[in-house]
Amino acid sequence: AGVGKLPDNMTPSLSAAMVLESLSFVPLESLEGMSKCYDAIVAAGTALLDSEEENQAGGAPGGPFSPGDNKEKKPTKSEIMNALAPVLITTLEQPSGEAILALARLRKLCGTHRYRRRFVQRVAPSLVRPPHSAMWCLRHQNDMEAILAATEMIFDA
Repeated sequence: AGVGKLPDNMTPSLSAAMVLESLSFVPLESLEGMSKCYDAIVAAGTALLDSEEENQAGGAPGGPFSPGDNKEKKPTKSEIMNALAPVLITTLEQPSGEAILALARLRKLCGTHRYRRRFVQRVAPSLVRPPHSAMWCLRHQNDMEAILAATEMIFDA
């Protein structure tokens, strides 16, 4: 089977509603294999957030990450994606991977950075869910910032 095209006569809002509804159709996971990737995606998002935090604080002299410190260097965005990619490739079925690629292409159609970010905020909670848990359970809520960061990175890759 694979990912089919949405009918041409659908409005953007109806298309978006259909995408969100299809991701929440199966209560256990959005796409086949995604729940197995949950921990890796959250870890990648957390590493990405930590790396961004270090970059923001890194330029301040005497800051927590000043150049004189012997702290270990945080991984870059490309290193994080390179670590996450094998997990996604080996865990997800081909139709699930095609669906993620289709979502990434759909995101690129958004005109501005603000709308691309908003797209991720709408899709990520339905796409990445903890295994055998309800959407918006406490674990899901606590991990949401990392999920958003990792999903945005996956869509950009």
